[in-house]
Amino acid sequence: MGKKKQIKYAAAFELPNIIQPRTLDFKSFILDSSFDASYFGNGNPVTVELGCGKGEFTVGLARRYPDRNFIGVDVKSDRMMAGASIAMTEGLANVCFVRLRIECIAAFFPPHFFSEGYITFPDPHESMENGKRRLTSRRFLGLYSQVFAPGSTLHLKTDSAALYEFSRESIPGHGFKVLQHTDDLHGTDAEGTDITSILTTYEKRYLAVGKTIKYIRFVL
Repeated sequence: MGKKKQIKYAAAFELPNIIQPRTLDFKSFILDSSFDASYFGNGNPVTVELGCGKGEFTVGLARRYPDRNFIGVDVKSDRMMAGASIAMTEGLANVCFVRLRIECIAAFFPPHFFSEGYITFPDPHESMENGKRRLTSRRFLGLYSQVFAPGSTLHLKTDSAALYEFSRESIPGHGFKVLQHTDDLHGTDAEGTDITSILTTYEKRYLAVGKTIKYIRFVL
């Protein structure tokens, strides 16, 4: 690990809105702690961004909806430092970040805890034909069934045609209902909605070089 990353990882421990549980046994998904459901101090619905990167989308939602709670999850706390720092500066008490592998979400969060979820530009793992590491594979959809309440809406955004086509088959194939899908999100009438008006770093980069953004909205 480079020196700059080491400094950022150390600094992340100083921010109260970044939670970093330790994985004691990854094979059995045993962690040293679990998420405190009373963290936000209210009973407002909780939205999670899985693979939040720098957290700009999570923070953008928290700004827009002060009566809801938001959690950004990513395995790299040095990335989340950006969003966590902005949230602290702006006094956004309805948002926090968790350093965690997505495989461990059911071990860390309470059952049926989330009411909405966003999967924003995950690694498409295009070299893996079986797709088992993709965040819309059967394995991960099973985890979502545990931590999302029935009726919860999830959103997938990707620039990858392979992940998009894979997800169009895997999501309904495992008991989820697809409500909307498009291979050109910004070419639809969705402009101005949360899913298009709050852009991630990756999305801005892809749009700048002319890539189309694929989108699927589905429900438990």
